[in-house]
Amino acid sequence: TSLTRRDAFFFSFLKKKPPPPPPLGESVGADAFVKRHPEGHGDDGVTELDFDPLTKYPVTLAGRHPVLEHERVRAFYDAIVAMNAMDSRDDDDDDGDDERASKKKAFLSTLGASMFASHASYGALGLGDAGTDAIVGMVRDGRGRGRLHGAKITGGGSGGTVCVLGEDDDAGEADYAIEDVRAVRASARG
Repeated sequence: TSLTRRDAFFFSFLKKKPPPPPPLGESVGADAFVKRHPEGHGDDGVTELDFDPLTKYPVTLAGRHPVLEHERVRAFYDAIVAMNAMDSRDDDDDDGDDERASKKKAFLSTLGASMFASHASYGALGLGDAGTDAIVGMVRDGRGRGRLHGAKITGGGSGGTVCVLGEDDDAGEADYAIEDVRAVRASARG
């Protein structure tokens, strides 16, 4: 856990170890938060303190999401860079078409797994939406005809937009697969 300089000095002066960080999943009650931070959480009155005193808020989980999201975004970027490097190599490489296609599928699978993990992490915070979960679930469960590799909530959140990773091809199979997912979702909504 991050200590202030004053706290670090205090614990070094006493020759004691600081308390261990809270275990993952720890929550704080609204009443305890307001008691500790009566003026809010430093956003200069932008957020009203209108808490349900009986609610427990998962602060560790909420703190973990952006840290892991940062790692996922970096891995996503690295996979895109590697895939583009592979695509830009000359045709006289030793890699055959089958091996190149296999590597591309592996990259797309990595990108898709990152998107699914991001969506699950966001949803675990209670910020998701049943509609976006249904769309992501259809892509994850193979409704994409092998041409859709990942999906996640994006945009405004809480039911905003779903970003879907599709594989480009001359026949437009990813477009058909996305239309299939859209049609199934529309019929489920009625």
